[in-house]
Amino acid sequence: MTRLTADATAAEPGDPVILRLTGSLDSETSPVLQDAFNRCLPEEPGLIVLDLGAADVATDAVSALARLADQASAWPGARLVLGGAAPAVTAMLMAAGLTQRVPMYRSADEALMLVPAKAPMPDRVLMPLEPNITAASRARRLVDRCCAEWDLAALRDHARLVVTELVSNAVRHAHTPLEVALSRRTGAVDISVRDHSGALPRPGGPVAPTVEGGRGLLVVDLLCRAWGATPTPDGKVVWATLETAGVF
Repeated sequence: MTRLTADATAAEPGDPVILRLTGSLDSETSPVLQDAFNRCLPEEPGLIVLDLGAADVATDAVSALARLADQASAWPGARLVLGGAAPAVTAMLMAAGLTQRVPMYRSADEALMLVPAKAPMPDRVLMPLEPNITAASRARRLVDRCCAEWDLAALRDHARLVVTELVSNAVRHAHTPLEVALSRRTGAVDISVRDHSGALPRPGGPVAPTVEGGRGLLVVDLLCRAWGATPTPDGKVVWATLETAGVF
């Protein structure tokens, strides 16, 4: 396997990330890039600049770059851009149609200068999560960002409680990868958690005050205008709707 290194630099979590490649990027070495990219996303950067200035990119690596673009778009506010590619690499990527999906700049520094470090938060955001002890805290950070961007600070505390219960319940009982979705519409914010278990949730009883989550769907029922669980072909979606006007 031809050697490839991928080094990421960012000052603080959430800051733009420069992911510098050195060596040959092809179908055999693309897992090196994928691993480095996967380590960047949990820091929730608004912008990831893939610096190709020291990389030789093979034609069979285009699909790997396209997958990264798709993966970035699934994270709230994250964008992938390319910078510093040699003219021949630029021509190849343009011919392959990749630059129609992923913006390209002459250098990583140019990308940092011209691309806003933070994209506007869309009206619907998705975040994939693994069923582990960090899932609820990451979901709360997503709520914090959405409430700040959507100017819904008064909703933040209730939304954090709801997302904690939904995610913690899925981690505790489904034991499958999750996807959290937050969306806003007139008068309401919808929070949902998708998993791959067909078992529908049931409200629980009292739990110890030291346990994260576990207050069950009683809390969700108390705070939300409506909530429910919808079966899907590969599992279920548990959803809840919070009012955004006239209740705080």
